[in-house]
Amino acid sequence: MNNDYYLNDVKLADLAKEIGDYRFANYLYARVLEKEALVTEELKEKLVETERLKWDGKSILSFDGWKLSKSSYVKGNQCLKYLYLDKYKKKERTPVDEETQERFNRGHTFEDVVREHEFPGGINIKEKVGNFGYFNSYTNYLLNQSKHLTLYEATIIEDEVLVMCDVLVKSDDGFVDIYEIKSSTQANIAISNDLKLQYAVCKKRFKDKLRSFNLILRVEDDEPKWEIENKTD
Repeated sequence: MNNDYYLNDVKLADLAKEIGDYRFANYLYARVLEKEALVTEELKEKLVETERLKWDGKSILSFDGWKLSKSSYVKGNQCLKYLYLDKYKKKERTPVDEETQERFNRGHTFEDVVREHEFPGGINIKEKVGNFGYFNSYTNYLLNQSKHLTLYEATIIEDEVLVMCDVLVKSDDGFVDIYEIKSSTQANIAISNDLKLQYAVCKKRFKDKLRSFNLILRVEDDEPKWEIENKTD
């Protein structure tokens, strides 16, 4: 395993320590310290500290598995071969071409602009956690807190199907508003399939607490503009 793998462990361990999951943090620090090149006095101190605290904390972070992600579902609707390769032979998938990658990058840029202006100050699950398998448990940890919060890339798994919400806003009284951001100017079949699965998973997770489910589309213009459409049933 390369050093990046262990550095991700350090990031996850620091998060576990921050939220009081000392046992898991201790386990990760110990694993990292097995890699001689990464041994530091700071890590040794963190190991000792979490060793002392590990029976006082509570288990929060866990690796949660899934069989189908929203992105695989959407792409699988367009090409069944892609779905098969994504599930069983990832290395044989056709690499993303330059034009497609550029389109993805534009979409992420638009998403960032919308978040900054409409939903500032959110917690980015992807950036905070790093390791994909722990996104769901960290999302659950945050949602269980009785306060208003805004999450980017909130991750939900129901019936072994994983979806990530571009923006999730939870109010003080526990109601949830979800926003999916698309850089397209109008909905197409792929977006429709995306929203159907996303809504089904979110509805199962939040039930009557799901107050609204919204689509944000780009308005064709020289500067970033958008409109919000409420898609709640």
